Amino acid sequence: MPEEMRALDPLIEACRHHETSTARSPGFGEALYRWLLPLYPDRRSDELRLIRAACLLHDVNWRAHPDYRAELCLESVMRANFAGVNHAERAFLGFALFNRYKATGPADDAGRYASLMDPTSAAEAVVLGRAMRLGAMLSGSTPGVLEFARLGVEGKRLVLALDPPAHVFAGDAVERRLAALAGRLGLEGSVALV
Repeated sequence: MPEEMRALDPLIEACRHHETSTARSPGFGEALYRWLLPLYPDRRSDELRLIRAACLLHDVNWRAHPDYRAELCLESVMRANFAGVNHAERAFLGFALFNRYKATGPADDAGRYASLMDPTSAAEAVVLGRAMRLGAMLSGSTPGVLEFARLGVEGKRLVLALDPPAHVFAGDAVERRLAALAGRLGLEGSVALV
């Protein structure tokens, strides 16, 4: 193989291909990943890799019925033919995607995967899922919106700063999703119109 191809990450490339072929707005996963990075300032590259993979996969099951979408996300990641990922990482991705679509904890049938990762990783997967849920709802999973919204931690507050083009997206639904994410981080959510 050419050196350029050998340098590619098989998990990221598989997720990118899956996004390109099945998501509503291919390319949005990278925008979502960049938007979420302020929540992960001191993470190792292997942790950021999983966050990026989840962002790329965040919308690939959009065609599924909403009542079953969260479970399908979990199952599709657990059974996907992805290389370069171990069982614990696969479970992390599945739980993150489950929580992207469902505000409650994993369904009973998902419990069988919980033992594949430690409780800290499971809690972080929930946070990532809630963060993707906020970003996807705020932007409609389309590029060109998150560029006008910034997420950051200021003291004990999780602040969602919206520039003028994104002011129209401020409202109860955004505040609820921000509060759910902030609560998981032990912070208070705050929307700022700048």
